[in-house]
Order: sequence, then C-alpha cells, then structure tokens
Amino acid sequence: MHAAGHLTPDELRDRADAQRDKRLLLRLRAVYLAATGLTAPEVAAALGPSRRAVQQWVARYNAEGPDALGDRPRPGQPTLLREPDVDRFRARLKAGPTPADGVCTLRGRDVRAILRAEFGV
Repeated sequence: MHAAGHLTPDELRDRADAQRDKRLLLRLRAVYLAATGLTAPEVAAALGPSRRAVQQWVARYNAEGPDALGDRPRPGQPTLLREPDVDRFRARLKAGPTPADGVCTLRGRDVRAILRAEFGV
C-alpha cells in the first residue's frame, strides 16, 4: 500500500504520538504503517479497523495530506437543543425518572415529553 510523501514516516509517528483525539490517532497510525510498507490487511489486523477503512484513510491522506484525516461533517438534522442545555439534559436523564414523570423507567416517549416540557423542543 502506498502512502504519499506528505510527511516522512517519522513525522507521521511523531504526529500520532502527540495526538489526543483517538480517531485521528488511529488514522495517523494507519497511514504511518502504510508508509512503512505494510498492506491494508496487515494494518487492519494490527490496529483493528476494517481493511476498507484503512484504504479510505490512506487515500484521503494521499489526495489531501495529513489535515484530511480529521473528522468530516456528518449529515443529519442539527439538534434543536441549545448548547447550554445539553449538559443539563444529560444530567436529567442520568438522574432517572422523577415522581412527576409517573414512570419507573424512561422510554423514548418519556424522553420526548421531558424535552418538550422542560426544554421547549
């Protein structure tokens, strides 16, 4: 498997070692191993992702360089919950149902009711 010469294998290893984001770390290590001459199945076996994922990461690296290995925007509807309310909502769910909820376990419809009543979404 060929990895383009955007960075040397040593530079790739150093970037991976300094990385705190686990997904980016995994991708950098995959490209590093590919740059050292391993095949996609060998890299996949060593790191755990699928062979196809390794091929896609190396292709992105080859086409766009090391900055292309970061997460890309994902499709889908944006959340209606405002950023300051996200932590409060998580804490509310973690605390479990209250007597006002009238249930012993929160289900999907109960969570939707909480969002509507307490958070206005």
